Amino acid sequence: MIKNFPELSLVGLSCHLGSQIKNTGPYREASKRLVHIADELQDQGFSIEFLDLGGGFGISYDGKKTPPLSEYAKAVQEPPKGKPYLLVIEPGRWIVAESGILLSQVLYKKSNPHKNFLITDASMTELIRPALYEAYHPIELCEKRRGPQTTYDVVGPVCETADFLGLKRKLGPADSGDYLWVGFCGAYGSSMGSQYNVRPRPAEVLVDGDRVTLIRKRESLVDVWKNEILSEY
Repeated sequence: MIKNFPELSLVGLSCHLGSQIKNTGPYREASKRLVHIADELQDQGFSIEFLDLGGGFGISYDGKKTPPLSEYAKAVQEPPKGKPYLLVIEPGRWIVAESGILLSQVLYKKSNPHKNFLITDASMTELIRPALYEAYHPIELCEKRRGPQTTYDVVGPVCETADFLGLKRKLGPADSGDYLWVGFCGAYGSSMGSQYNVRPRPAEVLVDGDRVTLIRKRESLVDVWKNEILSEY
């Protein structure tokens, strides 16, 4: 079909295997298949310039070991070795996820005969991944005190059953006013945030060594409403 349209040029092939793949085998196989297809297309007269292996490299949200990036690199580079193809990868999450944390304050504790809750001032509006598809993010208290651990559901103040940051987390002594952090929020944290329930989005701060820079201002209620138009009706 492409040959019938002189306006089109087939210059590359792309694939995406999915996310959080924690072994290199699928990437090696994908690289082999792309090279095979590219070779066939070259034989048909197309000039293939690049092969895009996508991203999805696994990162360790839960502390379990994942292959280093060097192993992924070795796996994807072997099949096209000696071929005239530029190899492209897109390791976005691998680069940015661990660089961001969500800092939150405990509003109060709540218990019933079955569960203990830590209610924080952060919610699904700041980090929707746990509510949306039960994603796991590490949660730790900023100040660790001596004492027995308690199993908590760490939840937000939005009136939704799904408004949680982490379930069944073992944390040390905690009380109202304490701060905790949620890890690996650099990917899909701010970008998926919302103003749901009329919650202004939080400030974002860049920390580089001992330098601290505000890079996004905290929103106000005026910011939430500023684009609304009062109808004459």
